[in-house]
Amino acid sequence: METETIETKEVKKVETEKIIISQADLDLNAFCEIENKRNLNHVRVTQKFSEASDGKMMVRITECETKADDYPQIEEGTGVKEVLIPSETARKTKLPKSHISPIDRKACLSRTSDDTVFMSFTDLENKSSVSIPYEEEIHWPDTDRVFPEKTDYQHLAVDARLLDKLCKYVIKHHNDYDSVPSLHIYFHRTKSDQVVEFNFDMQKNRNGAALLMPLNIDKE
Repeated sequence: METETIETKEVKKVETEKIIISQADLDLNAFCEIENKRNLNHVRVTQKFSEASDGKMMVRITECETKADDYPQIEEGTGVKEVLIPSETARKTKLPKSHISPIDRKACLSRTSDDTVFMSFTDLENKSSVSIPYEEEIHWPDTDRVFPEKTDYQHLAVDARLLDKLCKYVIKHHNDYDSVPSLHIYFHRTKSDQVVEFNFDMQKNRNGAALLMPLNIDKE
């Protein structure tokens, strides 16, 4: 009687890595909802991105370039899939500067054996850790459904410094009867390029318009 030999392959367990964040991730607290929506009063950090929202605007940034293996170990622990950092914690935490790039204004998120999540950071002279409270009743919305697929879109880029200057002007001089200062955006195709036009209402029944030329960007 012939017997069949079946080869078995060893299945390696893939461990979740610790997450490295920077001050830019924590500064997303500026876009959190502070008062009404408790679940949005956090900065969400995952292995691939960090995000925050106030229910009207959402901001998402890609993961930090520093890898967990490049960051010195401060707290014993394992990796985490995602962490909800309370906006107050994110606002109060100022990561230390360093001339060493992997730790310059960076922090490491890890989970201890008792399921406590720590945000640890160092400048190699001083070490600090902040515990992140776990709130079981907090349910983050399915934000992947909010972002449209990049299949049919128009790509333009404008100088954020010029846009910031325009926004400050509009906020200062907007029509008192309008509850929210607003910019109305129009795209004009010309023979040479596309001009971005911003229209806005002002005090004393005045209105204004600003034209911004898009920055030179590579066509996708």
